[in-house]
Amino acid sequence: MRKFFIIPIIIILILFSYSCEKTPTSSLNTNNDFPLLEYSAEDSAEAFNIALWFEGNYLPSDSTIRNCLFNINYLRYVLGDSFPVLNENRFNAPWVIGEILVGFDDTTAILVNNHQYDGWNLLEQHLRPDTILEYPDRLGIALLGFDEPYNPLILSMVYNNLPGVEFSEPNHSGFVGGTFPIFPGLTDGEMSYVFVEHYSYFPRAYYYFKYIENDPYFIGVRDLYNQEDPDWWSEAEKNIQQFSSWHGP
Repeated sequence: MRKFFIIPIIIILILFSYSCEKTPTSSLNTNNDFPLLEYSAEDSAEAFNIALWFEGNYLPSDSTIRNCLFNINYLRYVLGDSFPVLNENRFNAPWVIGEILVGFDDTTAILVNNHQYDGWNLLEQHLRPDTILEYPDRLGIALLGFDEPYNPLILSMVYNNLPGVEFSEPNHSGFVGGTFPIFPGLTDGEMSYVFVEHYSYFPRAYYYFKYIENDPYFIGVRDLYNQEDPDWWSEAEKNIQQFSSWHGP
């Protein structure tokens, strides 16, 4: 069972705020000094993943994807030459997109294994699993897969209500002994980012960047080996702490 645990403008420049549905909004900036940025396929994939995590819907809106695409790449455009960590790191979500872990009770697990479970019929067609990647094991835990890149946290909330399901949760992603490369967040209504140096196994330092009145700034670096916590760290640390909740701020 694959299951890992973590201990959590082009014309437009992002100003994110949330409604009760946790939907970010953007404000227009007509400053002609903003560059026309070019985006790679990797840039677009990263922006989709950030938007999916951030917005908290089955799929993110096009406007949120565009905003995320510009926001993080404008940060790199302005400060990337001075801080290589901006160009070395790519966002990783805290879960595997399009997969969820579902724990069935003993009776239901047998039905699933025998292809007799009809609880899926309570769901709309597009929300039913496209494949059972791993059938229920002796603990009744299965891994379900979906062709659409759905937010697994939102899927899990739906599957928790199916008959015979004892729990449902995202298939966590993580790195043994390591951390995540980028922790996005909201600070004073604008995007902020913690970029991690040498994140894969032995993180070396945390670099904190944030937007202030639509402009990206470097706030500081926290050296994990040779420095006490700087005064701004409590603000930056919120980006890391919220990650363990599997969804955006």
